[in-house]
Parts: sequence; structure tokens; C-alpha cells
Amino acid sequence: MIETMTRTVEMHLEENELQFTTREMGDGESNIVELPMKLEAVEVHLKFVINEETRVFNLYAGIPIAVPEDRRKAVAEKLNELNWRTVVGNWEMDKSDGELMFRIGVPMGDAFLTSEMVLQLIGRCLASVDSEVADVLRVIFSQESEPEVEIETLAEEIFEQGEQIGDAEELKAAHSSSSRRQDDGELDALGEECEPTQGPKKGSSVH
Repeated sequence: MIETMTRTVEMHLEENELQFTTREMGDGESNIVELPMKLEAVEVHLKFVINEETRVFNLYAGIPIAVPEDRRKAVAEKLNELNWRTVVGNWEMDKSDGELMFRIGVPMGDAFLTSEMVLQLIGRCLASVDSEVADVLRVIFSQESEPEVEIETLAEEIFEQGEQIGDAEELKAAHSSSSRRQDDGELDALGEECEPTQGPKKGSSVH
């Protein structure tokens, strides 16, 4: 007898003596199997969403922390960075309420879900969360400025540097003009032993 995907997940959890609950989704086609799992860094809520009709299997690891609205942009950038190097699965965040989770989706097609596959999916999901969630939490609780503020600060610094460069260019131009106005005959009269006149120091007045 071939078991459904939902029953395969339940049997795997039962074999490992894990407490779980199973319920139907409102669409009448999907089942949800869920249980809590405690990791080193955080406790997660594992949720299997299984559609027996479309043969799509999703495993979610929900993080019990809602990302504050003012940190969601920074967290989204961190999740994008983590997803770039993640081989299986991806981080997701609900922009409307800050819900945070890691998801692995598998279109089963004509294949059959086995207990070994369930074990591998759970292992990969929890390993990714355990190794990366600390990076996400640091961004959530960080007091650093948002990128826009940092860019504005940098722009102000560049503008100030531009003004300083402008002042330096004016100083060099004034010095060059003053040097050209010197009388050639007077320079000859100074003799070979006379050292060249040094340019004005930065910040000095040039007449």
C-alpha cells in the first residue's frame, strides 16, 4: 500500500517519538503537520504544508520573532545575502507583519515521498536555520542606521570634501598667478644661491 505524503511525514515523526499535530487547510486539498523544534540559537515552529492534489511538499521553519517595521528593509537585504549562497531552501519574510521563516519546497510529481527524504529535508532546513539565524537576529536588534541615512551622511562628507578641494584649487591658482607676476629681472638679481620662494601653506592668505 502506498502511503500519502501526509501519512509518510506522520510515520517518520512517530518513529522518532516527536509530538505533532495534523490539520486540514481551508482549501480542502492541503494538510498541515506541525511541531516545535528547539535549536541551539532559537526555538522554531516546523510546519509541513502538503498538497496531495498538486503533489507539492513545503517545509517551513517559523522563527518566533516578528521583525519590527523599521528593521524590515535591513533584514530583507540580509536575507537576500543569505539566499544567494544557500543551496537548498530560502529565507522569507512577510513584509506586512515581519513574519520570518525558512522554507524548502519540493514538487514531487510522480515520485513518492519516503521517510529518508523527510529526514533529509528536516535536517537541511534545521541546519540552515541554526547556522544563519544569528546573522538575522543581529540585524533585527542592531541599532545601526538604515542604509538611506548612511548614504546621506556619506553624501554630506563627499560634499564637504569637494568644498575643501575647491578651496585648495583656488589657493593653487592664486599662487600660480602671483608667481607669474613676479618680475623676471628681480629673480635674476637674486642670484644662483637664492632658494626658490615656497608656496603659501594651506590656510594662509595670498595677496
